[in-house]
Amino acid sequence: MNPSVLGVDVAIARDLWGHVQRQLMETPPNVRLVSVPQPTVHVGEGDSGWHLDKLRNRAAELFDAWVDAVDAGKTRKADRLRQAWVHTAHLDRLAYARETARERGLRLDPMGRGPLVDVPTVHYRDRLPWALTPLGHYDFDKLPTRAASVVETWNGSGWVFDRLYLADEPVCSGHFPVHSLIGAVSPDGRSAEWFTLDRWAS
Repeated sequence: MNPSVLGVDVAIARDLWGHVQRQLMETPPNVRLVSVPQPTVHVGEGDSGWHLDKLRNRAAELFDAWVDAVDAGKTRKADRLRQAWVHTAHLDRLAYARETARERGLRLDPMGRGPLVDVPTVHYRDRLPWALTPLGHYDFDKLPTRAASVVETWNGSGWVFDRLYLADEPVCSGHFPVHSLIGAVSPDGRSAEWFTLDRWAS
């Protein structure tokens, strides 16, 4: 092969490689970057952040083993222990929610899993659309009097839910529109356990 041609081919290859590298480092105009939420666990300082002693003790054991695994460089074991610790904290939060509901005579009906969202969205449950509106601190005027009272009672118990939703349930033929107040408790910042706190028709 002609050495001059080979030199040109190599130069072209280098230019192409540099172009590809630059494209990878730049964000294309038609691509939207989405940040993935990281798991967040809210636990108070000291023992006051836990509700059940058995779960607090279990979490302490898992945490110590987690630190040991990290120090030993056992990444897979450390990840399993981290997940177990987060699950334990989630169980403690659910126990606190259930006991609060019993003590205050509040409704807390499990609905299963749902998304944890920050903006109005439509979520399909059993292939039916549910319109979700996250409720902020100043959005309680969107609720009827009874539902707003339920929110105030829950808020008096401290931090319980990660999100509160006003949900418009799917409308069945011949029925009035039904709305729900939903409380969400999330173990991972993505999905959550949903609970019906109040329900009404309009």
